[in-house]
Amino acid sequence: LSILGLAGLAPGKQLTIQGKRKDGSTYEFKVNQTFNENQISWFKAGSALNAMAAAFAAKK
Repeated sequence: LSILGLAGLAPGKQLTIQGKRKDGSTYEFKVNQTFNENQISWFKAGSALNAMAAAFAAKK
């Protein structure tokens, strides 16, 4: 499975799941996600701790 649309991840924006069958054909379906702005920044930073460390370093 692949998750498409992560580069444009935003609160309330749907993502697309793409799967690949044994015969090589693919299928896709839309899913809802419930991340808020803080959770998205944590996700993009790799973890909440990474996001906090970056914010702390930016204040120095």
